[in-house]
Amino acid sequence: MINYFHLAQKIMFFCAIFNLSSCSQASRQWQYHSVLTDSPRFNFGRLFLPANSDPARLTMEIMKGRSGIRLYLNILFLQAPPCKEDPTLTKVDLFFEDKIISLYPQILQGGQKLLFSSNDTNFIIQTLLDNLPFTIKFGRHEIYIPLENFSKSYNKLMSLTVETYPPTY
Repeated sequence: MINYFHLAQKIMFFCAIFNLSSCSQASRQWQYHSVLTDSPRFNFGRLFLPANSDPARLTMEIMKGRSGIRLYLNILFLQAPPCKEDPTLTKVDLFFEDKIISLYPQILQGGQKLLFSSNDTNFIIQTLLDNLPFTIKFGRHEIYIPLENFSKSYNKLMSLTVETYPPTY
């Protein structure tokens, strides 16, 4: 039987640690966090990249849970402007040394969290695994996506045992 009180305590502890770690600007590198339970069904892992000095406070996170791997861009003090063609999406640009790629993540409720498609998620993760840093620009705001600690943290995330939902198509 699952002890939900114990699970809630672990989640609250995780959130407290997250809040403390996200305040640190001394070292902008990928940070790995996990919540392990007695059942892999409730295990959860997360890679987090804190904000740079941009006033918009953009952060990025890769989550592994029951629904699989998800990549989010968080906009802490703004709301994402919707695309005219599809108001559920917004535009972000990835700036590489020699090219610019535009992606259209989904705007989640509240407008401050953007969910990348699975294809875009795979592209971004593979880009980082290939040691190619880049900058994401969103309107006037940007976040540099460094390589520091990414591969090591991503390998930890992938080794985390999580029971996922069956895929739906």
